[in-house]
Amino acid sequence: MMAKNCNNDRMAMILQYVAIGSMIIMAGAAARQVLKDAFESPDRDRGRSR
Repeated sequence: MMAKNCNNDRMAMILQYVAIGSMIIMAGAAARQVLKDAFESPDRDRGRSR
C-alpha cells in the first residue's frame, strides 16, 4: 500500500521487499507451529487444564 503511494522508485522497491520478507517470515512461523502441533507427542502435557 505504501509502495503504491511512494513517488521514489527506490523506496517503493525497498518497501515491497520488506513486505514480501515479512510475509515469508510469518508463513514460516505458521508452518512451524502447524508441524509442531501435528508431530508433537500426544501424551505430553503442555500445562493446559482439562
